[in-house]
Amino acid sequence: MKTWACLGVAALGLAVGCDARKSDPTVADKPAVVSDKPVAKPAPKRPVAKGDDPQPPADADLSAAEVAKDVLADPRNEAQYRGRTIVAEGPVRKVFRRPNTPPDAVVVEVVIPGVSSPRSPDGVAAYCQCRLEDADKALSLTVGQTVKIRGRCGPAALAPDGCAILSTGPDPALKVELTDVVAEFLKDPAAAKAKYEGKPLAVTAEVERKEGGAENRHLLLKHGSDKPATVKAQWPRGPAVDERQFEAVKPGDRVTIKCRLGGVVLLSMSFEDCRLVP
Repeated sequence: MKTWACLGVAALGLAVGCDARKSDPTVADKPAVVSDKPVAKPAPKRPVAKGDDPQPPADADLSAAEVAKDVLADPRNEAQYRGRTIVAEGPVRKVFRRPNTPPDAVVVEVVIPGVSSPRSPDGVAAYCQCRLEDADKALSLTVGQTVKIRGRCGPAALAPDGCAILSTGPDPALKVELTDVVAEFLKDPAAAKAKYEGKPLAVTAEVERKEGGAENRHLLLKHGSDKPATVKAQWPRGPAVDERQFEAVKPGDRVTIKCRLGGVVLLSMSFEDCRLVP
């Protein structure tokens, strides 16, 4: 009859070392051979919702799409993602700053392709709101531009903090000089409207003066024409994503502004949703 002595990990029900000993007293017992190397502990497992596939290791990046699907299926699943690293990749929906946050707390809202959400403003696309550490990089992004961002999930899984941009796609903004835009509108308004209306723009111009307060920030720009025209770049209401840059602007500065054409009426032109490019 043989007696089996085993070393095991009870929680996992796995034997890690065994030695067979003969019951014959005339045969000397031989010591069991046990490695002096420590047994590696398995990585802790996160809870798995019923019917889900096993979750990836705790140190693996999570896809924003998979997290979004899981949270939308059952909001109670959100808690299990706190502290995990998430990667969002898709087109930029907007760049903004939340009320009562520091000037550098810039948030990039990234659309999650292929995931619809009744929570989103348009009722269709799910999105991830990524708070970036580097505000200047956020200000350089254009709405519609593809971006890949990594951050760490907080209480809200799809609102990660400490985010960094991993990669960006081509910038879709049409880069133009304001003097050229004004000249084109003076020459052929219909053709200029078709060229610029509805497109993201990066307009470079000289500042004439700065006006307005927190709720009505705007710059008046020099247009280079001898016509008595007025060109205004209007900032969105509320906390400015480029507050420090805007406050530093002074007459005579040449600036580049990410914006869209608001409208052209007679000799008045306006640009909307403006922010300064660092």
